[in-house]
Amino acid sequence: DMQVYEKSRKIIRECPGKDIFIAFADLDMYGHLLFGSDEYIEKIDTLFEQVSHLAGLYTDINSNGKVILVSDHGMAKITGSVKFDLPSSAGQPSEHSYLHFLDETMARVWVFDEMLKDDIRCYLQSLPGGTLLTNKERAHYGITSQNFGTFIFLLEEGHVFSPHFFGKGRHGGGAHGYQPDLPSQKAVLCSNLEFSKESFNIADVFGILDGVYGGI
Repeated sequence: DMQVYEKSRKIIRECPGKDIFIAFADLDMYGHLLFGSDEYIEKIDTLFEQVSHLAGLYTDINSNGKVILVSDHGMAKITGSVKFDLPSSAGQPSEHSYLHFLDETMARVWVFDEMLKDDIRCYLQSLPGGTLLTNKERAHYGITSQNFGTFIFLLEEGHVFSPHFFGKGRHGGGAHGYQPDLPSQKAVLCSNLEFSKESFNIADVFGILDGVYGGI
């Protein structure tokens, strides 16, 4: 991110009047690896200083410049792990039976054999440390399509699957992807613009950016 910071300073100075999109990616990595540590706080402080400097530089050069700062999620400390072993109850996955995908905090299952649905549902409902999303919850989040999965199982805050499809799982640091209403999962939206309300959901952000910059 230091390279992003230095490059952004250069572009802001060389391109007055231009809209500039800047993405800092290292914070997510630090959250996963260092969340809850003093080193993590130091990384946040450094990033805050960099973002504050870039925003100030941009508005100094562009007196009417619009600045929007947004993050896409929060982070929670990992406190436990859950083993996922659906094949023990439903047999081996295949294009004719079922397929599953394990994120760190979410399991999705696509069922092709109707005879397996009850067994798979029972297995997911018996898993500790999480819940099977209801139809009402899926409608609330706009994920009713079966393309997202016949079943979606979401872990409770602090739990991760171990192993999952990205690795063996971790026993420290942080994770995200839990219920979005949890305080730990809240994202950040800051701006020098005035908004009509004080809080937004992540789906609102596109409309805000499109309204300010147009044609996104």
